[in-house]
Amino acid sequence: MRKEQKINIITGIAFFAYGIWMLARGLSVTVQGKTGDYGPGFMPRFIGGTISLLSLLLVITTLVGIWRGAAYSSSSKETVIPDYKSIIATFILLALYMIALSPVGFILSSVIYVFLQIMVIANKPSKKFIMMSAVIAVVMPVVVYYVFVDLFFLLLPAGILG
Repeated sequence: MRKEQKINIITGIAFFAYGIWMLARGLSVTVQGKTGDYGPGFMPRFIGGTISLLSLLLVITTLVGIWRGAAYSSSSKETVIPDYKSIIATFILLALYMIALSPVGFILSSVIYVFLQIMVIANKPSKKFIMMSAVIAVVMPVVVYYVFVDLFFLLLPAGILG
């Protein structure tokens, strides 16, 4: 068993346990309200269940790969050098996003953050990629805002557009 496979199995088991714990904590939250409402226990249940499922899939696919004798996908022995500029830029963008979230509002600050984050991650983007990124940066925060505010009835910072 290769080192990467051991790490996948250990990580999968640890996150499976964490997901089950989160799911159990979500089930312990009592909800008093109408039937069918999304209460305070919904997100811990949803996230815990998702983490458990995905970590279980990680363990299963790793074990199946071991049992079939499949070679691990790392075919070359190249070492990947981390792009420290992108990592630092991401932390700076996250900090600025958190600072701007309340005064500027969720939608506007998220549009700016998502677009700039895509540009940080992209390696020499073309004009078409930049235009597609701009569309994604506008559409995704609007969709997320709609889902949380109109479907889950949760408040997000309105800010100056409020």
